[in-house]
Amino acid sequence: WYMGRQPKPAAPDANAETHGAKRALLIGINYKGTQFELRGCINDVKSQQEMLVKHYGFNTQDMQVLTEEEPKENWPYKNRIVEGMKWLVQ
Repeated sequence: WYMGRQPKPAAPDANAETHGAKRALLIGINYKGTQFELRGCINDVKSQQEMLVKHYGFNTQDMQVLTEEEPKENWPYKNRIVEGMKWLVQ
């Protein structure tokens, strides 16, 4: 769901081979409590997650969501983002 428009369904490509499960790494950082604080990044991640499940057939178990709503040790710092990227390509 982007700017009020429904996403187009994923077009099957007859020549494409699929290997492994679909995965997603969703990162929402509002920089809470800093001079660079943003608004809506975490809400955007929630919307993207919902879209991937409803319109593209993703399972929530195949997603990693990194936001500042988690306990601080799980916040999307560099090392957690790198771990998530490695998980994506396993």
